[in-house]
Amino acid sequence: MQTFSWQQLSDKDKKNIGQNKPILILGPRQISDQRILELTKKIAEKKPVIWGCLNDKFIPGLENSPQFQTLSLAKLKQALKKLDKKFQAKVSILQYDYRYTKYLIRELDLSAVVGLYGSWYKAFHFTPIFYELIKKKLNYKLMSNFVDEDEARSYELQIKKQFPKLSSLIKDKMSDEQLLNLADEVSRRSFDYTFQTGAVLARNQQVLLTAHNRILPYETYALQHGAAKEKHFSPPQDLNHFDTNHAEVELVLKALAQKLDLSSSNLYINLLPCPTCAKMLAATPIEKIFYRHDHSQGYAHHLLTQMNKKLIRVT
Repeated sequence: MQTFSWQQLSDKDKKNIGQNKPILILGPRQISDQRILELTKKIAEKKPVIWGCLNDKFIPGLENSPQFQTLSLAKLKQALKKLDKKFQAKVSILQYDYRYTKYLIRELDLSAVVGLYGSWYKAFHFTPIFYELIKKKLNYKLMSNFVDEDEARSYELQIKKQFPKLSSLIKDKMSDEQLLNLADEVSRRSFDYTFQTGAVLARNQQVLLTAHNRILPYETYALQHGAAKEKHFSPPQDLNHFDTNHAEVELVLKALAQKLDLSSSNLYINLLPCPTCAKMLAATPIEKIFYRHDHSQGYAHHLLTQMNKKLIRVT
């Protein structure tokens, strides 16, 4: 079982690696030893396997979220050592930076590519990886991160214990910038790898509630089954194929559950609300909305301004 570094490979090395038309497993986010072994055996029965291993500590675009930490070389090697020798002989490891993924697909002679859900940012069909696969007319398959549903649900609980307590980040009085920074921190708790959204509700610069966009029916569902957007090749803002409750919806639901008065409150969110959430927020007494990134050609800005809400973009 050999380990290679993409940046150190010559053209001759690349040709040798691809001489038996292996199947490449794209460098994934962290997965269990059991899943590594299960996948390797299943694929190695048919073809040689190249296990990709990312040099990046997190999936780029999803930094500082423990649920999107990448599988380390040490962990991958440790797991693969448990394989029978007949399987080990058919496996190699290729280390690379995520930004080079499309070049691996372009330059190696592969029979197919396997990707594990959530090992990229945005829906898969919007990534350069996908376009490279289509250009090369190469077969690919997207697969689960977990052995079964129980492992998926258990993983959610493990990860939630790793998040810092928000109470340690909340001060008695916070500036608008601090509240937006808190919304960014809250967004990192989202398991939605297509986009992480965080929202903070405050009154008189004091935090009332926080929420992130939450995947249903449970947070690791998309890591187990894939995002609905990917399955249906949906456009970016299509709400017909969506498995996530938006952060604004989660916030309003929490407020309803607590019978919280929303008058004179402000919303701080890292993404301008979508048209559906904008219509919902228009019916609330929330006065101001502070946000960082635009959405839906500014539909929410136009609607909410007409409804006498004040919107402030902080870049």
